[in-house]
Amino acid sequence: EFRSATAVTSFAPGEGLPGRVWSGREPEWIADVASDQNFPRGKWPKGIEVKSALGFPIMSEDRVIAVIEFFSEAAVEPDFDLLLTLRAIGQQVGRVFERRHAEEALREHATSLEIEIDERKRAQAHQKLLLAEVDHRVKNMLAVVTAIASQTARNSDTIDTFSQNFLARLHALSGAHSLLTERNWKATSLSDLVDKVLSPYLMLDSQLDIGGPIVWLQPKAALSVSMVMHELLTNAAKY
Repeated sequence: EFRSATAVTSFAPGEGLPGRVWSGREPEWIADVASDQNFPRGKWPKGIEVKSALGFPIMSEDRVIAVIEFFSEAAVEPDFDLLLTLRAIGQQVGRVFERRHAEEALREHATSLEIEIDERKRAQAHQKLLLAEVDHRVKNMLAVVTAIASQTARNSDTIDTFSQNFLARLHALSGAHSLLTERNWKATSLSDLVDKVLSPYLMLDSQLDIGGPIVWLQPKAALSVSMVMHELLTNAAKY
């Protein structure tokens, strides 16, 4: 009954045996709980069967984290050597809690570091992938521009003709690139590509008839098709 009642009783700092140990931060020994003025449990209506009580603190990081109580059915006078031993035990037990807390903190820190390292690795891998993609696209673009320049030069009699045709082809290539960039370099529809390439020839709208099924082109195919359409339209408009 005493144990059950204790389990549901709260003690303020300085109140009762646990409150005294909590406030004083030192072991406490009560030889006769019945005559002690600060032992509320000794005044219960049904009385108690214990005669003496002993309590000592568990200290961690210079604060009380727990109070351990012992009780005796016989009256026992204080044993000061035992009190000193219990003080040392309370400090040692507290250090166990401190080490456990430090180990948990280290584990949490290690976990955080692992997460941060993984995130950095993913970011670096993503950056490497982007750089490789940019390098690939730039090389492809330079190859395309070189091919356009070579083809234009073979079919141009004068510098003015070369300049005019070369710039027109670059403009067509730029338009296709703009369209692909808007689509985030994903598949684009043939109809959108046709509209883009036809935009300089809108004054011929009465002579244009556009129709057909929906066709999706991958970026590489879209660039090739745009150049083919540019050549066809240029020749058609010229002749």
